[in-house]
Amino acid sequence: MKSKWQYSILGLTLLIAVSALAQDYDKSDDDDDDPGLANLATLSLNFDGHGSLNLTLNLPQSATESAALPDILAQSFHCPSGVIKHPDFSQFDSSDLQKSWSAARRDRFRQQLEKYNSHILQARCEGVLSKDALAVRGEFDYSALVTALQGTGVERVDIALSAPKTAFFDYSREFSRPSPITDAGRSSYVEYEIPVKDAHTPATLHLSYGLRRSDVQRALAILAAFIFVPMLLTLWMRRRALAMSATDPAAAWFGFMRGLNWLVLAAMFIWLSADFGSRKVLLQWIDQQAFSPFKTALVSVSLSLFPAFLIYLGCMSLSYAVHTRLRGARWTRKEFLAQQLTTVGAQALPLMFLLSGLTILRQEPKTAAALMISALFVFQMLTLLKFRILKTFPQPLTTGDLRDRIFTMAGKLGVGVNQIYIVPASKGQVANAYAARNRIVMFTDYLLEHLNRREVDGVAAHELAHLRYKHPSKLGVALLAAIFLPQYFSWLVRTVMSLVTSLLSSLPDAGMRFSMHFWRVFGMFERWPERNLVLIMIGMACFYLLSRHFENVADATAVRLTGDAEAQITGILKVSRLGLVPIRWGKATETWVTHPSTFNRVQRMAKAGGLAAERLQQILSQYDAQAGTARVAPPEDRYQVPPSDPERVQIALNEQRRNQGKAWVLLSTILLPPALLSVTIPQLHLEGSFAFVLYAAGIVFTVTIAIVTSASLGRSSYEEEKKRIAQRFAHERIPAGRSGDPFVGFAPGPYPRRYGTRNQWDAGFLVFAKDGLKFVGEQVKFSFAPSEIKGVVISPGTPSWFRYQRIYLRWETADGRNGIFNLASHEPGSLWANRSRAQNLYQQVQNWRQQPSAYAPRPELTDLKSLELGQVTCTSPRELGSFQATLRVLLLLMPVSVVVSMLLHANTTYVLLSLLAVRLFESIPYWRYRDRIPQFGTSQPESAAMTRSATAGQP
Repeated sequence: MKSKWQYSILGLTLLIAVSALAQDYDKSDDDDDDPGLANLATLSLNFDGHGSLNLTLNLPQSATESAALPDILAQSFHCPSGVIKHPDFSQFDSSDLQKSWSAARRDRFRQQLEKYNSHILQARCEGVLSKDALAVRGEFDYSALVTALQGTGVERVDIALSAPKTAFFDYSREFSRPSPITDAGRSSYVEYEIPVKDAHTPATLHLSYGLRRSDVQRALAILAAFIFVPMLLTLWMRRRALAMSATDPAAAWFGFMRGLNWLVLAAMFIWLSADFGSRKVLLQWIDQQAFSPFKTALVSVSLSLFPAFLIYLGCMSLSYAVHTRLRGARWTRKEFLAQQLTTVGAQALPLMFLLSGLTILRQEPKTAAALMISALFVFQMLTLLKFRILKTFPQPLTTGDLRDRIFTMAGKLGVGVNQIYIVPASKGQVANAYAARNRIVMFTDYLLEHLNRREVDGVAAHELAHLRYKHPSKLGVALLAAIFLPQYFSWLVRTVMSLVTSLLSSLPDAGMRFSMHFWRVFGMFERWPERNLVLIMIGMACFYLLSRHFENVADATAVRLTGDAEAQITGILKVSRLGLVPIRWGKATETWVTHPSTFNRVQRMAKAGGLAAERLQQILSQYDAQAGTARVAPPEDRYQVPPSDPERVQIALNEQRRNQGKAWVLLSTILLPPALLSVTIPQLHLEGSFAFVLYAAGIVFTVTIAIVTSASLGRSSYEEEKKRIAQRFAHERIPAGRSGDPFVGFAPGPYPRRYGTRNQWDAGFLVFAKDGLKFVGEQVKFSFAPSEIKGVVISPGTPSWFRYQRIYLRWETADGRNGIFNLASHEPGSLWANRSRAQNLYQQVQNWRQQPSAYAPRPELTDLKSLELGQVTCTSPRELGSFQATLRVLLLLMPVSVVVSMLLHANTTYVLLSLLAVRLFESIPYWRYRDRIPQFGTSQPESAAMTRSATAGQP
């Protein structure tokens, strides 16, 4: 059956036509008509991919009625008896359409509508064509229909036949107009002019379309070629690169990787945009299998995406020998393949699930919701698996000269940096640095081993410049715009042309000629089969051009920031050597890469930094003379960073896994109660004020349990963390974590702050000893003598509805250094005992201050010095309740809320309202928070001086 909206559109169209006639209702019904159309009937036959038919017959107004015509029409086109009927437009009331009409005019309108209605027959007929292997076909004898139409006075019938665009399409040529046309590649269309008056030839219509076995075999062969030809070319390029490795390893590596990138991208884009008809044929074959909507969507999306990712996976896997023999990578083949598999899987599988869900969203909303949730879950799991297999989880750089230098430069440039990470990359021999959209700067350890301090400063300044001008975000938008250019290109052209046409309105003749030529060319381009591929290539070329421009901007900004063009030039030359990248390449190569040639970059840097041309030439000559060498910078001349610690990598992975688990639990707590309540109340037939009270109570319950759950999850890992750190210290023979040593969280500064996802910067044990108060943590260890602790106070901690408390300690050493740090009890226990744990810790510290001699010495910890920390990354608690943070959280969770509501058939509005209530209520403590100086009982000037010292470098 036709859908309601199709009937509505057809009905409205007829009403408009009849209304036009009714405007002049004083005229007689015998108005003159076009004599060529007075006795013309039109028959629309619209077939779908399974051989079903939408049929509409329009008779001229002069035709006489025939009660037998519907049955004859049904017999001619294999429709069940009684299916073909006049359309029912009784739901359209003319008085609502034109309330201002008189009664006579409304009556005449109804008469006109009934007259039009009596001359239209339509139906939806299932399976009028029979299956024949991979195609559908049928024969329609319409001779009885021609005879019946003769009796109604019809002299000619025009048949408009449309069918899906398929590889195979055959139809009767008799009475047909010239060759069939296509509707934007989506359907095949042919018209017939059949004489009814004095027609003596056999009236038979033949139709068949679909796929032949040869079509499917050809499509599979093309698919195999798309997959295996790039792999064969990769093998040939690998052999050529390895043969060149002995004479020119840089040219061999760069040529291989450039060719591999071009090959993979070209094959992927051609498959996704053009595919030479293969994917379309295979999608048609899938559509004929009568799968469920879920299977059809999943298989269709897999067919569109999986070959592209398989090309990438196969070609990259075949490059293992080049990475190890040319680049010196120390991956095992198993590690290399695991890296490629997890990288591709973390992108391909979630994307397949997401697109499949969107494809069947209308037909199977519940299944679609499950697929969308699965996409997020699979992405998280495969990303964690990738880090777990490769053990390359980025390590935060929390202290040290490099961190302090980067934050100093960031302050000069006016850019905020959230964190600095070191990426273990020695196995892959990757020397690089990255700037991420969330204000993160990353360096590979391999780069820091080979560049000296001045050169690293230049690299860091370059990445900070990217953050300053928001290049990562802009490039992300540009890449999406390039990939999806085929989707919005037509709209963009029409919009621009409308503006151009308005500008040319003063030149009517020239404007008309220009428009005619332009739209002729534009129409040819729109019908070109390779349109999408060409547009993607244009978009990617523009993306690469923008990326190269950003690199030049960042280079110039970095030179101005450091004032050391020479170090920046030598640094980029070292990075090129370490990466086996030539410093010169041609214009054609540069068009399709993200960075300008190194030679052009160093020339611009020298000009921006005022470096003499002779000195630049000397640097380049030294570079050429040292070709093939990659010296490690002397230890005294490079930034010292902590070596990659497998245990710390495992700790980071476990923490990431726990955080994801907590996020899923908290998300369930926020969304499931209101969703289940919105389903239960209607099922119990509860209405009125009682239902309103239940809905309101449900929101209150959701807010309460979400806040309690969030607080409980925050403490859930303390026991495991305490046990792990104690075992680590015991293994390293560090005398901390014994009975009586409280487990605490440490944070510098006099105010509560947020450090990433935690409320403390470090965790460890507080040791009370005769000679001092000692903190032994994973990141920092320090000791203060009793005389150096000048004050201890218990004061509010992180803002929350549970009123957390922290212990603030003011210290001052003999050399005049001073500051404040704070501690929080991380002893395992109930959430409701937070206050008593804080009071107990405060009392322990006070007892030690009053009688330090009563405590046993810890001679193993006598070498600990007082606290020395550089710049520490943190955020104020007020930022967690800011409008931007709230908007970001809601934008992330609203799609998930909608998906969960669809999955459970819940009231989406109520679930979203509960989500908003939770977010607003948990933000209230952050709105109310203000930084307050802890009162240590000292004079105000001294307290202020201490605070200024303690907050140096804090936001």
